[in-house]
Amino acid sequence: MTTVAKAKEVQRNVEKLVTQAKKQTLASRRVLASRLPQEASKKAYVDLAKRYETRGGGYTRLIKVGQRTSDASYMAVLELVYDQDKNS
Repeated sequence: MTTVAKAKEVQRNVEKLVTQAKKQTLASRRVLASRLPQEASKKAYVDLAKRYETRGGGYTRLIKVGQRTSDASYMAVLELVYDQDKNS
């Protein structure tokens, strides 16, 4: 759980990285390797690319959960969308 502003920024970056992983080229693999740790780039290139190969976009979901009591910041949860049709 994080603030809405931080979650939106992370969401932008994750969407771009999954799109790069879906391209399955040497250049996209190098882009992922330069922006992510080795294990994460491998997982994105292999697992996430297969998981979202038919999906056109919108790989993440932002769920707003209310305000934090200490400073009244709006909080949110960011999660990857599970494609029901692909994994049935």
